[in-house]
Amino acid sequence: MKNIGFSQVNITGGLMGHRQKTNREATVHAVYDRFCDTGRFDPYFTDESKRAENYPKNLHVFYDSDVVKLIEGAAYLLKDGSTPELEAMIKLVEDAVERNSDPNGYFNSYFTNNEPENKFTARNLHELYTAGHLFEAAVAVYEMTGNRRLLDCSCRFADLIEKVFKEEKSAKFLTPGHEEIELALVRLYHATNEKRYLELAKYFVDIRGNEEELSDAKKYFPAGRYSQAHLPARDQRTAEGHCVRACYFYSAMADIAREYNDQELFAACKAIYEDIVTGKLYITGGIGQTRVGESFDRPYNLPNESAYNETCAGISLAMFARRMSELELDSQYADLVELLIYNAILSGVSLDGTSFFYENPLELDPARHKMADWANPDVEKLPPLPQLQRLKVFSCSCCPPNICRFFASIGDYAYGKDDDTYYVHQYFNGNMADGDVRIEVETNYPAENVVKITTENTRNIAVRIPGWCKNFTIDRDYTMKAGYAVVEGDGAITLTFDMPVTLITANHKVRMDRGCAALKRGPIVYCIESVDNGADLTALCVNPNLNETLTFNEEFGAYTIETDGCRIPDSDQLYYTLGSEPAPVAVRLKYIPYFAFANRGITEMSVWVRLM
Repeated sequence: MKNIGFSQVNITGGLMGHRQKTNREATVHAVYDRFCDTGRFDPYFTDESKRAENYPKNLHVFYDSDVVKLIEGAAYLLKDGSTPELEAMIKLVEDAVERNSDPNGYFNSYFTNNEPENKFTARNLHELYTAGHLFEAAVAVYEMTGNRRLLDCSCRFADLIEKVFKEEKSAKFLTPGHEEIELALVRLYHATNEKRYLELAKYFVDIRGNEEELSDAKKYFPAGRYSQAHLPARDQRTAEGHCVRACYFYSAMADIAREYNDQELFAACKAIYEDIVTGKLYITGGIGQTRVGESFDRPYNLPNESAYNETCAGISLAMFARRMSELELDSQYADLVELLIYNAILSGVSLDGTSFFYENPLELDPARHKMADWANPDVEKLPPLPQLQRLKVFSCSCCPPNICRFFASIGDYAYGKDDDTYYVHQYFNGNMADGDVRIEVETNYPAENVVKITTENTRNIAVRIPGWCKNFTIDRDYTMKAGYAVVEGDGAITLTFDMPVTLITANHKVRMDRGCAALKRGPIVYCIESVDNGADLTALCVNPNLNETLTFNEEFGAYTIETDGCRIPDSDQLYYTLGSEPAPVAVRLKYIPYFAFANRGITEMSVWVRLM
């Protein structure tokens, strides 16, 4: 199946339409302003007065990647109309890259300004990662404007990388410590039709994890798993190491499998995907079970408060899943993308679009952050705890521009096609045009359960039946194919999904969630906060009978849900003889969408609630 790009998709309403509007009007500008404040744009300005005040002039190794990721998002936003601010951002970077590139094509602000003698000598200093994001930004600008300035600079840089890493092998390392350039080179190939870039991407995938490369990788991380260098790509069967690096690499593996019809590489991708979704995936779609290395952990170890679930990791998993859907027709991939969009990714940005979570835990307890007031004074350092509120910018601020480029191009995930069928993967209110084919979608999904679709000039239209949906109706004849309902010919289609409020329990091996349940409606996972339910969420239990009421919340763009439950009265007694515990008091619990947590001040939060 071939993906249909976001430039052919218009999202005109609903939750995702609102999200895109906020991204365009607030997020891109907020990220730009904070990046200027923190000196990330300093190498790009020729006007000294615009440089960050009192900011160290020694740049960080990956600041260029933050900048060009934002420019990629800004380029995508041009699809819905140019603005002077967006044009100025893009021109600023184009001018600087042209001005500051070496004669041989090399561009990297950190190495050029701080360690020019150490170019291509340090595997784990994000040199090729940053180059990859530059290439993606260049492709985005070229595709949206036709302007080749950044693309031509990127091609010269890619030619240099090919020469140094593949032909001469004169670099001091073999592959990037942080993958990203591999998938970027595939995009550069599609933009230029220069097959050498595709072959270079394949080279980086093929060499990773072989005996020579593993020896090199072990200089930085002894086991090689952190950077997915523990085995050759085709021999890997489990998701290992740093989640963002991993899923960028798995995305490139899927790209190469598709481009070369490499069934061995596809088998590796399939096994890795299954390993993620069967034991290492949070109910929100998040990945990153431990902050140690921002990494995957053993299956079923899914702690809630210390869940890392980096926003970038959720985006990278969506990228991997979309590529898997192009390799194999199966609605499970779009199901995962949907779960990620409405939970693990959307939670990474505030409702107003100006502040961000790097990590997305499933539990917050502000009292734990005050432990220093009463903990042993001889203990110098408390275990790291998750942020209680989203921040405007981070020292490692990769997530905010990633959010910007993801939502600006989210139409990429909506549609696909093969020889005789168009596929609707995601239900965004709006339309898609591909030649003389047009598909119109009218819906307020996922708040509402009805989707109306009108098609023109299609032989067949295939609509995804979400995996969470047990019953549905379609007012046309259809046949089922790999999780999609296939309808022949043109016309109007109305889908109605049963969308009950449901309690979800975890496998008993997930010891943190034993005796608990999470609330879900459609693709949206819910949570409780103390701002609605009072202090000490651990005293609350949810009634399995629910007796729910739903209220639409305009600010959230989704329903809040109230259910029956109880609260265990507070007591100073430490232990009880069974049966002598304080009698529970009946209460109503108020749930909000997980993506909206921590938008109303510092508060306790929990996704998992004990069952009565």
